[in-house]
Amino acid sequence: EDVPRLVSSQHVDTIERILDAVFKSLPSNFNQFIRWMAEIRRVEDVNQKLSSEEKSRLDLKQELLKQVHETELFKHVDKFLSSVGYEDNLPYV
Repeated sequence: EDVPRLVSSQHVDTIERILDAVFKSLPSNFNQFIRWMAEIRRVEDVNQKLSSEEKSRLDLKQELLKQVHETELFKHVDKFLSSVGYEDNLPYV
């Protein structure tokens, strides 16, 4: 909801500047949401008995991550994060 207002209030003429403006205004706990969304079980955890609900949740997350990685926006975000030095802080999932 706030992105159009945020973008219109600043001089943004490239995708990099839009991403910069948006990322600088994220809520402080946004990284917790990203970590939850990106959580994928380790190989050794797969051998444990998982409920069908847990299996479905993990399958959905894996499919969503695959779709996200295939988007142009992901490529822009990945390039932006690399340019500002975040590549060492974020795991590639």
